[in-house]
Formats: sequence, structure tokens, C-alpha cells
Amino acid sequence: MATRRFVKLYFKKDEDIWIEVMNAEENIEVLEKIRKSVMVDGYMLIGWEEWYNDDLSFSKDRTEYRITD
Repeated sequence: MATRRFVKLYFKKDEDIWIEVMNAEENIEVLEKIRKSVMVDGYMLIGWEEWYNDDLSFSKDRTEYRITD
């Protein structure tokens, strides 16, 4: 059974917290998202979670959330 790797990235800028969940099969995609968010958009990476999932029906689409006060 194939297993997929996922990552949830937590970014912060001022009072804006941004959480992005993405399929992490390609390390370069994760690194590029971090680089763009930090170097271009000015966010700070404040944390991440990584997990593996055997459920291949999980959507490969990226999901992002923005939390503002």
C-alpha cells in the first residue's frame, strides 16, 4: 500500500496567522513555499507538522487557511 506524506506549515506576519496544508511528496515544493512566504511575502515560519497517510483518496489539492483577529 502506498503512503503519502503531508505537511502543515504555520506562518505569521503581524497579527495574521496563515496555515497551509500541502502534499509533501516533493520536498522542493515545500521548500519553495517556505522560501516564497518568508523571503518574498515577509511571513515568519513559526511551526510545522508532518504526517503520513495511507488513504490515497485524500485530495492532493493544497488547502490554506488565514486567521486574523
